[in-house]
Amino acid sequence: MAKSIGDAARVIQNGTNTIAFPEGSRSQTGELGKFYGGVFTLALRTGVPLTPISLEGSYRVIAPMTARVNPGVILRIKIDRPIDLSAYSKADRQRLMTMSFKS
Repeated sequence: MAKSIGDAARVIQNGTNTIAFPEGSRSQTGELGKFYGGVFTLALRTGVPLTPISLEGSYRVIAPMTARVNPGVILRIKIDRPIDLSAYSKADRQRLMTMSFKS
């Protein structure tokens, strides 16, 4: 995992915008799931602002654990303010995981 995070960090630092899903998979119920640390490790390594985006209702349109798309509507897309990571260190990863995206 360290090599893939390092590779991704270089791509981001070269100016490529990326998207990542800290839950690792779509929710089967629509409830916010447990976050995995890789996305936050990557964000802290690159130092670029982290912009939380939530898609409400996507679990009904794209079934979890499949690539099958069902007719439907994503009810809401919320784009929050970017989080400036300059005040965070690698030791703050857990704090960042619990405070961000929880809206």
